Amino acid sequence: MRKVIYIFTLFVLPFFSAKPLIAGSHSSDASKNQNIGLFSNFTVNGETGDCGGYELWLFKKDDSLYGQLAVYEGNCTAEKKKIGDVKYNSKTGMLSFKTAYYTNESLWIFKGILQSNTLSGTFSVVTKASKEKTFEDRVVLSKAP
Repeated sequence: MRKVIYIFTLFVLPFFSAKPLIAGSHSSDASKNQNIGLFSNFTVNGETGDCGGYELWLFKKDDSLYGQLAVYEGNCTAEKKKIGDVKYNSKTGMLSFKTAYYTNESLWIFKGILQSNTLSGTFSVVTKASKEKTFEDRVVLSKAP
């Protein structure tokens, strides 16, 4: 009987003591992606029902930020556009990025400061060909709870 127990211990117990592997949940991968949050100043006009403002979803992967931007100008639905050319300084909070405007002829450009609960700065619309600034809006976006 001792031989059977000894063989069981050598061949079966190591399988029970191993940590389970779950696809897609490697701790090193999960620690690389972090949801920074939704920053918004979205409003609905009580009289007209028109919507306005911005919503920015920010994420961090390694030392880089990425995200999506929705711009509301009257209509209460907006397409989320991927932000690009993101520059972020974690020491100063300086953040800038670009995304396509409604047409491919212009860009939304943001420059500002990211803090733990707010994002403040300026949104501009710039024509790609002439680099002419056609719109500018100073904003403070609050982090959603």
